[in-house]
Amino acid sequence: MRFLAVTVAQRPATLNYDEMPFYCHTHEPVYFTRDKKRERFEKLVRWWNDAHKLAIEYYPDATHFFDVGTYYLGQTRSLRQLVLRYERLQCPEIILAGNVLYRKNVGPFQLRGTYDTLGFPELVELFGVGLRWSRSGNRLVQLSYVSQPFIYPVEYWQKHPFHVRTGIEKDEDIPIWYMDFCDESGAPILVDLGIRFYRDETNSDVIVNLTKRIRIYAGQKMKASTSQN
Repeated sequence: MRFLAVTVAQRPATLNYDEMPFYCHTHEPVYFTRDKKRERFEKLVRWWNDAHKLAIEYYPDATHFFDVGTYYLGQTRSLRQLVLRYERLQCPEIILAGNVLYRKNVGPFQLRGTYDTLGFPELVELFGVGLRWSRSGNRLVQLSYVSQPFIYPVEYWQKHPFHVRTGIEKDEDIPIWYMDFCDESGAPILVDLGIRFYRDETNSDVIVNLTKRIRIYAGQKMKASTSQN
């Protein structure tokens, strides 16, 4: 297997992973407003499709894309772990992702949970990762959808380039393009919960509302308890 790391950025970026071929596609500076999801997604999809098209011209022998957002380029240890995990599984047809967590300091404590709730909807619970999974010894979990950082065969993108779903009236109902990509690939979708990538308040404008999460979680548990009695 021959991996090719790809990212998109407003300015040239570097990857501290010497033996990994790397292509950075630069785009015009844009400020995204999250209340305009379709506009934001359409720009991102165009940039990522352009990045893959140019990257494979740069390195035509690649068999697998390794999509890495700029926030994760410096997390070399986790990037290496994900590649090594993919190689050791010896299943070149799978899609494999790492576990993207947020880190939030609250007083003397640091809280962590699933950051990318759009790309990893099945991992969302109190602090993101389902408790039954975190208690088990199995770090490799099969899901329906994942997002970057992730590895997948080049041919999947060639057959199913990224696109934003049409025919949806409300912006908030538009799914992230990776969901359709995972569906269309027909591939086994896996995440290794032990390979962790991090986002925090220094590189994300997403506010993690822990009070709301706790209330929702507590309400769900109370309903479940009532229904069982």
